[in-house]
Amino acid sequence: MGEGPKTPQFDPTGIKFPSDAITLGQMRAREPNLFRPPVLDRLDAMGIDALATHRWELRLAEKAFTEVLGLPNPLPRDDRRSVVEMLNRAYKLFGVSSGIQQTWQLVRDFEFAAAEQARGIAGRSR
Repeated sequence: MGEGPKTPQFDPTGIKFPSDAITLGQMRAREPNLFRPPVLDRLDAMGIDALATHRWELRLAEKAFTEVLGLPNPLPRDDRRSVVEMLNRAYKLFGVSSGIQQTWQLVRDFEFAAAEQARGIAGRSR
């Protein structure tokens, strides 16, 4: 039996995210105790602020991607404004953004890139 059409998957590989500018040195300076051998050996990646920040970026980008394709919302309980405010705090801590206006623009940029990816897929499937 043949399989039905595959659901398109978001691929963040070619998208530039603000957290790309965060260096390992910045992460170590921000959370030095997490980067010590006994702790680092047991650490969950989401325990590192920069990685948690990137995870939220990915979720917003995936949401923009799925909206274009009419797929179910991957963040049905998350309020976009709250996520952007959380990203703003992280971006300011790491020197990626100077404030909320810049953060909104950074978010719009990667959401646009994700939506463009979806439009490319939608165009190929017609």
